[in-house]
Amino acid sequence: MVATPAWKVKRGEIVHCSRGVMLAGNIFEVLKNVSVVGNNLRQMGQLVAPWILVENVRVIGK
Repeated sequence: MVATPAWKVKRGEIVHCSRGVMLAGNIFEVLKNVSVVGNNLRQMGQLVAPWILVENVRVIGK
């Protein structure tokens, strides 16, 4: 699963932004770690989804 862009948030503040970041594991493992779902919707091609906060996930990227 690729996250573009992806933000690292520490103590409620964005501390880093990356592009082309991959989340390790499968989609079901990632969805188990969703802790917050935003009340906004964003359209990306055919997909319409809210922002989500995922915790305790391995991140691969630069």
